[in-house]
Amino acid sequence: MVTGEGRVLQVSARSFPDLFKALKGGTNNFGVVINLELYTFPQGLLWGGLVVYPASTAAQQYAALSTFIDASGATPNPAGDVQVILAYVRTATGTIFANFYSNTLPVPNPPILANFTAIQPQYTSTTRLTNLTAFTAEVAAGTPDGQRYLFGTATFGNSVAFFAEVQNLSDASFGGLFTALVPGLQLSTVLQPLTKPMMAPGCGKNAMGLCPSDGNLVILDLTIQWANTADDVVVNKAAKEFIAAVTARARQLGILNEYIYLNYALQSQDPIASYGADNLRFLREVSRRYDPKQVFQTLVPGGFKLYH
Repeated sequence: MVTGEGRVLQVSARSFPDLFKALKGGTNNFGVVINLELYTFPQGLLWGGLVVYPASTAAQQYAALSTFIDASGATPNPAGDVQVILAYVRTATGTIFANFYSNTLPVPNPPILANFTAIQPQYTSTTRLTNLTAFTAEVAAGTPDGQRYLFGTATFGNSVAFFAEVQNLSDASFGGLFTALVPGLQLSTVLQPLTKPMMAPGCGKNAMGLCPSDGNLVILDLTIQWANTADDVVVNKAAKEFIAAVTARARQLGILNEYIYLNYALQSQDPIASYGADNLRFLREVSRRYDPKQVFQTLVPGGFKLYH
């Protein structure tokens, strides 16, 4: 990593343990990473794909997700190789559920997904055995080039009733945009499990403040795409209102986790502060230690800074 003063540091858990920890969650606040050494392993074939269902299956979808989270979040984790991305998708022509399932083992239809695979009807299914490149391309096809994009996020506990509330809040916040016929508008409220076994390896070893003691969680990924810059203001306004409503309701129900996933955060959100006061203090101390002139706070634009 190159620091703001031009020093080149070989950063590891042994050589610079404080900086190594800060870089895992601290984003572009410390320097420019110019080289990475990663452990790799042979993956082989995976099983998975995209399955599309009618919106009328909502109750079954949310019940299946909750059951999956409980099972996947058990300790020890009996099915850590299987993941679910559940997406409620709305366009001007209607609504669907578009779920992506994956198993890093080459085993079709793992039993932990039985509650999902039993849901009928299924409009389409691309589930098959293939390689990671093919799945990456399939997921990327959902965000084609040439569109406007906006993301927002919140984190909360496993609750079937609240999953349904998120869908209703989404319809309430964005329904007017569909009525106004915003060109190219597509809205996805995506629910992604964040289970205790997933948090365990990084607990205390990164700056994000997540540990199994937080319980099994769900990350909301709000993804909006539309065609014209003229609609930026109204789309951004609706997104902020939706995220605020979800956050307020989850807090009222006692299931909100303050953690904000940085990659999905709205510009108006403060993901680094969501790591907790102790972690924020630690990140600021590391910043002053390795970037005393605060180059990456004052001269490097973009990203979420340590002083929001």
